[in-house]
Formats: sequence, C-alpha cells, structure tokens
Amino acid sequence: MAVPRHSDLYRLVLEALRDGAVHHWRDCVPYIVEKLKLTPEDCQKMLPSGRRPMLFDRVQWSITYVRQAGMVVYPKRGYCQLTEEGLRVVNDASIVLDDAYMMRYDGFVRFKKGNKPQGSHSAVVPAPEQAGTDETPVERMNSAYEELRRVLESEILEEIMRKKDAGDFVFFERLVVDLVMAMGYGSNMEGAGVVTKPTGDGGIDGIVSEDKLGFNKIYIQAKCWALDSTVGSPDVHQFLGALTANCASKGLFITTGRFSAPALKLADLPHDKKLVLVDGSMLAKLMIEHSVGVSPVNHYVVKRIDSDYFNPN
Repeated sequence: MAVPRHSDLYRLVLEALRDGAVHHWRDCVPYIVEKLKLTPEDCQKMLPSGRRPMLFDRVQWSITYVRQAGMVVYPKRGYCQLTEEGLRVVNDASIVLDDAYMMRYDGFVRFKKGNKPQGSHSAVVPAPEQAGTDETPVERMNSAYEELRRVLESEILEEIMRKKDAGDFVFFERLVVDLVMAMGYGSNMEGAGVVTKPTGDGGIDGIVSEDKLGFNKIYIQAKCWALDSTVGSPDVHQFLGALTANCASKGLFITTGRFSAPALKLADLPHDKKLVLVDGSMLAKLMIEHSVGVSPVNHYVVKRIDSDYFNPN
C-alpha cells in the first residue's frame, strides 16, 4: 500500500505509545509498519528532496500533531510519552481520530487561526496535503511555510524551557544578548554585549553597547518564565526603576511568557525612557528572522517567465 498520510497515523502513533513509557519517536515506526503491512519498498520511498524517507517524515509530523493537541508530551527532545488525554482517546475505539476531531481542542483552533498557542498543549493546522483544493499552488506553499514557522516557534520556546529545567539559568540571558546583537545592535564590536553577574545585577540581566565608546547602551531584563505565565505591571515598573538607578534611557524587557494589558499600557506611557516589551511569541519570531538558534534545512526558489527575455521589444 502507499505510505499513509500523516493524519491516518494519529491513532497508530497513540497505540504505539499506549504503554505510557517514554519512547523515541522512531520507536513508533516498526509498530506502524507491522500494523499496516508496509513493504520494504513503502518504507524506502523518499521525499522529493531525496533526503529522508517519506514514512519517517509522516510519522514525525503525526506525532507532532497529536502532541500539540495534548495527547502526547515530549519529556526530552526526540522522545515522546502518552498523556492521560492520549490514553483516553486511544482506548475509545468509537473516536474517529482525524483533523475534524482535533478541532475539539482549543489549542488546535487557536493555531489554525494563526494565533500563537500558549503552553505546550496546542495543535498545529493540517498539513498542506490536506489543504482545500480551492487554494492555488502559491497559496498552498505560503500556508505550508507559515505552518512550519509556527511549529518552529513552538519548538524554540520549548528548547529554551528545557535549558532552564536542566539548571542552566544563564542560558536565556545569553540568548537574549545574542539576539539583540544579531539584530544589528552593537554589531562588529567585540565585547559590545555582556551578561551581568547572576547576583547583584540590580535588575539588569544584560547590556548591549550601540557604539564603540559606550555612549548609548541598551539595558536588558530577561525573564524565562513558564510559557503561560504573565508578566504584570509591577515587574515592568520595577524594571523602570532599575533603568533609573543605572541612568539608562533604553530598556528591553524580554520574557518567554506574555505581558498583561496593564504592563503593556505602562510601557506605552510617556516617560524619559524608551522601553520595549517582547513576549515569547515575538521572541521566537525574532530568533527565526535573525537566525539565532535555528539553521536552514531547505531552500526553494519559485521562478516565473522573464517577459523581457521573450519580448525584448
């Protein structure tokens, strides 16, 4: 038989993880091969790029989707484990587990609308192969690109949280300084970006000098909080106080969580400091845009007819 679509593998993935133990995602492949009686030729069929077996790709996407729906979690990178919700679903044979059923989950709906999901139990939209036939090829490519970006944004934030959970509490502060530098602030200057000492930093986690003599500096506060946490106005007010104590005029407050409405309003109030707030969603987007912590996998060029060549006059 042909290699099934990723959505046809949802239930099989959950069945492969039914024992509740932590498995590498590849452990699901033999179970699926056996259940579907896939041939060696089926298993060896490659993606158009020729770089990866199609079966592996679809199994991994299937795991990604059920995991984003809250049926599977990633205890560590590359490994997955069934949740209570996943166990409930897999034990209910009456459930037709497809993308329509996934619409029951708020996270799936939020992501389908293009909103950044909060936390780790949100779902991504269906893959391009299931997109509506009323879309043009260009629209399907754009949809696929946006989907891949949203998945990557979610993975970036989770990688950051894994570093914190592993006890590396300085990693996030270094990341933020690296990002600010990658965005062009203090570029081409050795030592322009520094992370302050963990203790006695006075509420300042990093400093980036915008010029060689240090006349202009950006003071940074970085809070690596739970993805569904909220930074309130008291935290922003405290940071403003730290800026005042350092005679600073520019402040950047970055968090993996989100900012409350009062916090955003406080930052917008007229005062003698330029204060910028960046939440987790924007942080992930900026990291992708400026290639911090990510690397390219594929590069596609869409070409069109050169009218000047065919019609020089």
